[in-house]
Amino acid sequence: MRKNTTNYRGRFEILSGITTLQKSIQGAFTMSKSTSFLYQLARAANDIEKLASGDPKRIARRAKNKYIGKKLIRKAWKFPF
Repeated sequence: MRKNTTNYRGRFEILSGITTLQKSIQGAFTMSKSTSFLYQLARAANDIEKLASGDPKRIARRAKNKYIGKKLIRKAWKFPF
């Protein structure tokens, strides 16, 4: 019968490496969420800027472009590739 010669220290190092990798991946997701939040904030600031200008042409153009953009994205998601 063969004796169990498992190297527990090596197993621990592999597991700690996996944990480190998982933490770095979680950090990447956090960075992605931060970037997404900043883009949302920029879009909201642009909306506020157009409303604050009081120019009806700018406000109408912004509303039209947001509407068209949403429609195009919905159609693009439905398009089979």
